[in-house]
Amino acid sequence: MTSSTHRTGRRPISLSSALMSRAAPGFGVTVTVALLVMSGLLAVGVAPARAADPVPANPNYYVVPDTSFSGNVLADQEPPGYRVSLTVAPVNGTIVLNADGSFTYRPRAGYVGVDSFHYCLTLDAGCLAGDGVASLYVGAAPQDREYPVEVNVPATGNVTDGQWSPDLGPLQTTDLEHGTMVLNYGDGSFTYTPDTDYVGVDSFEYCLSPDQATCLSDDRATVTFTVTGQVGVVTTTTLAGPGILLFGQPAALTATVAPTVDGGTVTFAASATDVAECADLPIVASAATCTLDAPLEPGPHAFTAHYSGAGDALPSISAPATTLVLAAPTSVTYTGADSGDVGVPLQVSAQLTNNAAGAAGPIPGESVRFGMADGLSCTAVTDAAGVAECTLMPNRVGRLAVTVLFGGDVRYLPTQVDGAATIAPQPSITTLQATPNPAPWGEPVTLTATVPAGATGTVAFEVAGTVLPGCAAVPVAEGAAGCVTDGLDVGSRQVSATYSGDADVAGSSGSTTVQINQRTIDLAFGGPSTGMVGGPLALSAIVTDALAGPPLSSLRVATTSGDAQREGIRAAAAAAAAPDLAGLPLLFTLGSAQCEGITDADGVASCSLTPSAAGDPAELTISFGGTAVLAAAQLAVPIVVAAEPVPTPTPGSPVATVPTQSPTSGSPAGTEPAAPAPPSADGLATTGATVGGLLVAGLVLLGFGTLLVLVGRQRTSRPLR
Repeated sequence: MTSSTHRTGRRPISLSSALMSRAAPGFGVTVTVALLVMSGLLAVGVAPARAADPVPANPNYYVVPDTSFSGNVLADQEPPGYRVSLTVAPVNGTIVLNADGSFTYRPRAGYVGVDSFHYCLTLDAGCLAGDGVASLYVGAAPQDREYPVEVNVPATGNVTDGQWSPDLGPLQTTDLEHGTMVLNYGDGSFTYTPDTDYVGVDSFEYCLSPDQATCLSDDRATVTFTVTGQVGVVTTTTLAGPGILLFGQPAALTATVAPTVDGGTVTFAASATDVAECADLPIVASAATCTLDAPLEPGPHAFTAHYSGAGDALPSISAPATTLVLAAPTSVTYTGADSGDVGVPLQVSAQLTNNAAGAAGPIPGESVRFGMADGLSCTAVTDAAGVAECTLMPNRVGRLAVTVLFGGDVRYLPTQVDGAATIAPQPSITTLQATPNPAPWGEPVTLTATVPAGATGTVAFEVAGTVLPGCAAVPVAEGAAGCVTDGLDVGSRQVSATYSGDADVAGSSGSTTVQINQRTIDLAFGGPSTGMVGGPLALSAIVTDALAGPPLSSLRVATTSGDAQREGIRAAAAAAAAPDLAGLPLLFTLGSAQCEGITDADGVASCSLTPSAAGDPAELTISFGGTAVLAAAQLAVPIVVAAEPVPTPTPGSPVATVPTQSPTSGSPAGTEPAAPAPPSADGLATTGATVGGLLVAGLVLLGFGTLLVLVGRQRTSRPLR
């Protein structure tokens, strides 16, 4: 017998134990056998067997599915001179069989199972003796396999993995030394049970068998079991944890080891990753507990507990325990301002809190939205204390709701609350300005009150609690209201403006101090400018308002007619449109002689004095002592006092002009010239008024002078009535 073993799949893996036997001596019968070949009948003649003719073998072959396989039915025999002839072709594949016994076979696509072909040996013609049958097992050959096994724990597996021909099954050919096994011929599955407390290697060999009794070939494969682990008491670890949690609630895990153990540690793992704060916890009373530091995120979480073992207690791992974390309920509390003013930023705030039992506390890092009437809104993020704050600008008066909304997210459920704030009118500031300030008595003063922009309402202007005429309710326009008054008395006057307010702006008051000064007057000399010692001298002067226009020029009348002087001065006063200056006392001083005149309705004052000494010129002083509202004034003019009668001037003679100033005007009084200048026809001595304004008055006086010349020269003058 000759046998061979092949693992390449390219040649016969092995030949069976069939022998190439020889026919019995003297056997010589001819047999005709009808063989079914393919779809027709093929008659093959069988020549008489001879004593030396070989018998065809029945080889077996492993063929890899979907690949071509080459072999030789005469391998290891090589009978000289014989040829091989195909008698029955394979059913599940194709074959090319050569005369020298070599062949190539290819199974049909996807086929796994057994196929075969028949052949015979021939010399010249016809088959000698019977056919040989070549079996083709399409599938995997037996393979070595290894399996890890835990001590004292049965192991299962499959030596075929579904790769064999269904016509073959595993046949155990050697025994195990350290365990027992049940091997299923039908599908190749097995159950191996190691001996109690055995740790080490165990194995057995198997072949592929077509009949559960004999091996198809000499091919053998080895299955090796590596038994590891610690020999001791088998333990069971059970994990208990919360089935459902709300976000933020603590997750407490408890592992219990049975039977009761004393020693070892437990490590809790989440999704196969050790939890740092729950690693290597000591076993106490066969149990260990851990509470996770950080809250679990919403969603499912799988935990396991790993017992390390101790002494003869073996390690064990619990079955997974799943905890489902849901979003936590929340609440929000309004903590912002409960009152404010229109147009003034209102500070709004709220605190966001986790309401889950055991997890109550502030929630940081979440967005909270605040809303108010008319679409006002702002958004803020909660701080470490769970407080969010921002500002709104109220635009109406009343008790307004402040809506606080937390929209929620994967961790927290949404929540909302309505706060409220009482909104008052916007505070206002009223400022008051006076122009001009200071101002002369009787001069118009403009009072302007300024209130917040956009405000409406009215403003009342008062002095010492008394409303100024025409200024009781001045409408506000473009943030201001104005009033003009000339009724302020001399002195420092406190003027107030009271704003009424409106629907959105509160009322307010403001004040300012207005300085009213005495009004300045001008004095003008009405003449005459000449006199004689011992002769009565009728003098006149006019008082005018310094602010009403240019000052009057000095006036010298070329006649001693008191009526003419008086009428000329009154005409000049009317031309100057001076205010009512009647009843003012004027003091005329010439040397040691004095007289006092009282102004009439035109502001003209007259009196008569007698010069006691000659002078060329002599200084005549006209003084006004002032009143509560008018400032004091003084005028100095030169006149000629002759020792002899003074010639009467001819008509048209010029009138002397002596410039002077009121002592209150801020400039020194006029100085007396060395000799009187020739008087101008339109000249008039005044305290500051311009000449042009009284030109008409001078012409009138000139007419009166001409009339006096015609009457005759007089040495005395009558005082003005």
